[in-house]
Amino acid sequence: MVAPPDKARPDQAPPQDDLLWARSLHYSHSGSPGLIGVSAGVRQGEILAVTGPRGCGKSTLLRCLAGQLLPEQGEVWFNSVPVHTLGTAARERLRRDRFAWIGPDPQLLPELKVWENTALPLLIGGAPHRAARRA
Repeated sequence: MVAPPDKARPDQAPPQDDLLWARSLHYSHSGSPGLIGVSAGVRQGEILAVTGPRGCGKSTLLRCLAGQLLPEQGEVWFNSVPVHTLGTAARERLRRDRFAWIGPDPQLLPELKVWENTALPLLIGGAPHRAARRA
């Protein structure tokens, strides 16, 4: 029997079939808890949708998963890489090259189509137009 992510042993590596994996994330905003023990696993081809009422920690979770925020406790793994141990520059590259999300205050370019807005980081990074569209 496999333990759920939040019950897994602290020394246990993430499942190999999970592309994105987080265990027991904790994060506070100026002493006010934003995340308390959140765990998640996303396999290749799956889409993660985070919903909930305002102020419940959705953006904080996504920022921790993408490496924009470092959790105070817990760990985040992406493609078998421990994101929570990466330096600032490595996390920025990972975010630029592999993550896309539209937050509560989207900053989209109205003259672009939806797919172009979401593929913009890839296009800026030099990805061919066809590859960016497929992503």
